[in-house]
Amino acid sequence: MIDNRKIILTWYEIKEGLLSLGKKDSSLKLYKDFVYKNLKDLKRMECYKTRNDIELIVKNRSFSYPYDKDLYNIYLNNIFGMTLGMIDAKINYYNARIEADLRQQSFISGSLKNSKQQLLEYKEVIINDIDQFISNDDSKLKKELKTLSSHATIEDLYEYMRKNKSNFNVAGELLNSYIYGYNKPLISNNEELFLYYKKVISNFRKTKDKNECCIQKVKCMKKKK
Repeated sequence: MIDNRKIILTWYEIKEGLLSLGKKDSSLKLYKDFVYKNLKDLKRMECYKTRNDIELIVKNRSFSYPYDKDLYNIYLNNIFGMTLGMIDAKINYYNARIEADLRQQSFISGSLKNSKQQLLEYKEVIINDIDQFISNDDSKLKKELKTLSSHATIEDLYEYMRKNKSNFNVAGELLNSYIYGYNKPLISNNEELFLYYKKVISNFRKTKDKNECCIQKVKCMKKKK
C-alpha cells in the first residue's frame, strides 16, 4: 500500500537535493531576482500614483500618469506570494521530517524544530506586513493571501476568481506567484531570504513614506493660497 506521507517526504527531499546540484543556493538567487524586479515595478506604480494624487490636488484632475491599480496590486502581491510560497515549502519539509522521525520513534533534532519555529516567526512578520500594506478595500484578497498555505484557501481563491472577473488577473497572479515560489527547490539559507525580504519591504516603505510626505506638503501649500 502506498504511504502518502512517505511520498510527500521523498518529494521534499528531492526538492532539497535539486538545490545541492546547482550553484550556490540557486533558488535564493531566483527569489532575489523575482522580488527585485517586482519591487522596481511597484515603486514605479507608486510614483505614478503619487504624481496623479498631486495633480488632483493642484489641478483638480488626474490623467497624466499611467497608474494602474491592478498592476500595483499584482507587483505587491507577487512579493508576498513568492516569499510565502518558498517559506511554506520549507515549513512543510520540516513537518514531513519531524513526522517521519515520530513514526520511526527517532530522536527529533532540536535544530530541526528551531528552524521550523524560525520560519513560522518569519511568516508572522510577513502577515503583519500584509495587514499594513494591502488596503482593506481588498479585504477578500488580503484574507486569502494571509492564509494561502491552506489547501481550502486555495480552493476559495479559485472560487473568488471565478465569481469576480474584474479581479481575476490580480487573484490569478497572486496564486501563480505563491505556487511559483512553493515549487522551486528548497532554499538552504532561511535567514538570508528573510533578510532580503525585509530589505525590500523597508525600501518600499521608505518610498511610500516619502511620497506621502510630498502629498501632505502639496496639500498644505494649497491651503495657504
